[in-house]
Amino acid sequence: MRALAVTTEKRSSVAPELPTLAEAGYPGFDVSSWQGLVVPAGTPQPIVDKLNAVLVKILAEPGVKAQFAKQGAESAPSSPQNFGGYIAAEITRWKKVAQDAGVKPE
Repeated sequence: MRALAVTTEKRSSVAPELPTLAEAGYPGFDVSSWQGLVVPAGTPQPIVDKLNAVLVKILAEPGVKAQFAKQGAESAPSSPQNFGGYIAAEITRWKKVAQDAGVKPE
């Protein structure tokens, strides 16, 4: 098996030789998986900020970065506000994809 391209908007630092699908002739294609830490609504902001600071520090550790790279992944620490906005945008994006495809909620 040979990889032809990555499905993300930007080239991967894990395999920088692979073009993006946009570079390969399929503009607008951007699909990636993501993970994140969420807390219950109403969690006090100082606790949210402390958790975020600790997580950002952990994700910067060389050993953690190496483990991500072994799995073909990259960490992308963010602020709670940016991550919340990202989640909202993803919900909107994939809801439209499902609606356009005629997928009905069950």
